Amino acid sequence: MARLLILALDRDSRAAATIAADLARQLPRDRYTCAFITAPEGTSHVHDLGYPALALDRGTAPANRDAFGRIVSTFRPDRILIADEPALRQSSDWSGLD
Repeated sequence: MARLLILALDRDSRAAATIAADLARQLPRDRYTCAFITAPEGTSHVHDLGYPALALDRGTAPANRDAFGRIVSTFRPDRILIADEPALRQSSDWSGLD
């Protein structure tokens, strides 16, 4: 089974997470496992969409970057999908990801 990790780091909008969840729903569930990494503000929204989500909310960019590394090491995704590339760039100051 392929594992897909979706980054939805927009703090102001839930649109990208919603679109990414719609895409994930179209994948055969017997072939894909999907999970999200979100901004703290987006985790409950992704849970409401029916997917597991972890927030990058460790307080500093380096701590969030380390948390991301641990999540990737544990989940071991086959692919990482960026739901919204401009939001990823804008999040780099707090998320530590770029």
